[in-house]
Amino acid sequence: MKQALWLSALLICAVACKKTSELGPPTVTGISPAQVTWNAPFTITGDNFNTAEAATTLRLQAAGGTTIAVTAQQITGSSITAVCPTGLTAGVYTLFITTPAGEVNAGALTILPAILSLSVNTGAADATVNILGSAFSTALNSNTILFRQGSNSFPAAVQGATQTSVSVQVPALACEGAYTVQVSVLGFTATATPAFTITQPNPTVSVLNPTSGTAFTPVTITGNNFRPLTAQNAVTFTPVGGGTPTQANITSASATQLVFSVPSVVAGSYNVSLQVNGCKTVSAGSFTVN
Repeated sequence: MKQALWLSALLICAVACKKTSELGPPTVTGISPAQVTWNAPFTITGDNFNTAEAATTLRLQAAGGTTIAVTAQQITGSSITAVCPTGLTAGVYTLFITTPAGEVNAGALTILPAILSLSVNTGAADATVNILGSAFSTALNSNTILFRQGSNSFPAAVQGATQTSVSVQVPALACEGAYTVQVSVLGFTATATPAFTITQPNPTVSVLNPTSGTAFTPVTITGNNFRPLTAQNAVTFTPVGGGTPTQANITSASATQLVFSVPSVVAGSYNVSLQVNGCKTVSAGSFTVN
């Protein structure tokens, strides 16, 4: 009796093993989803998958030839569930399935960048912000960072990058307000939530010197919260009582001092205004053109 049971079990095993070994190469009908982030699951559907996990391996291959193994979590005859591995830069990869019957190209799997958080959510122009996430590029120029507000986009300078962190400088030309931060890696984009709020301190003027002179006379404005680049500041002469404003030529700039030349305008009294960063405008005083 025992011998009969043993022979029966052996026969069942032999039949099962024979069925597995007779499987032809796997066929793939789809990958869903076809775009994933690190550690996200995806499913490969098809036929002739070998249910013996040790007999089936998955790998992703980049265009340049770099490969990385993918762990299969569950295998049936018609589907394989796996998880996107970490350590890969955003991009399109080719997924391969290898079984005893051979290797097949399962198609493309796109790995997307993801933003987990920002080191700070508020800051002034030129402040440093660390964007934390995954699938960023270690090549600085392969990461494009935009601060977006409506239809306006301001690129941010990338100061450092790893696959999980990008350090950027808040754009100097962006006005005060809430901005959506986007990271694009080789054309694939992730968006941060919540938004980043840019703060801009109001410029203050303490001295306008001199307060009278002829056209092209050099004039100095002393104060605080000016921009260090001449193009980021604007000085305008407007006739007292109304008239067409004329912009002066700024020759030097720092955070506390601007030097400009009196524009070529008719003699008279003018209100002088200062606009910083194209955003905030304050009075710089009055000037008499002789």
